Amino acid sequence: MVAKNLQTNLYDLRLIFRYPLLPNGNAGNGRLVFRTTASGQLRSTNMFNNVTPPYQLYFFEPRTYVRAQ
Repeated sequence: MVAKNLQTNLYDLRLIFRYPLLPNGNAGNGRLVFRTTASGQLRSTNMFNNVTPPYQLYFFEPRTYVRAQ
């Protein structure tokens, strides 16, 4: 049961940063990757930033867990 709860509530995150940001809006050849794990319930927000196209934003609610079935 513990393994099933971990599988349901543990996420592997990978953030990829590309740089430099060029004047035409494209990213250059530089790349930096960070990996970590996070636990909790993955939530989405109803708020969109003022960038076109709008992006859906997500966050982890760390003290709220989903029960594994």
